[in-house]
Amino acid sequence: MNYTIIKLDRRHSWHQDFAYMIEFPKRSFSLGSSGVLAFDRSRRWFNDTFGWSQDVDTRERVRAALVGTQMESTDYNVKWSWSIKYDEYRIYVVSQAELNWFVLKYPQS
Repeated sequence: MNYTIIKLDRRHSWHQDFAYMIEFPKRSFSLGSSGVLAFDRSRRWFNDTFGWSQDVDTRERVRAALVGTQMESTDYNVKWSWSIKYDEYRIYVVSQAELNWFVLKYPQS
C-alpha cells in the first residue's frame, strides 16, 4: 500500500490532538495503487480495529460542545480520525501504538 507517515509538530493542523498523520496519494495512474482506494481500505480497517470515528472537523465540534459535561470522551473516538478536505486523504492517529498496528497490517510499498 502506498502512503506516507508524517510525525506531526506545530507546523501541522491537528498536532495538538494527534501524533501522526498517514497521508495517501491524491492521484495515481498505476493500476492498484489509487490513493482514494487505499485510504478507504485503511479507514475501514481503523473502524474495525479502533471503532468508528468522525472526520477531524466534526470530531472537534463534538468535543467543543461537550466541554464541561460528563460525557467528554465517550461521543468521539480518542484514538484516530480522518480527513478528506481538499482531496487530501489523511488518517490521524493519537500515538505510535495505533500507527504500529496499521503498519503491521499494511506495510508500505
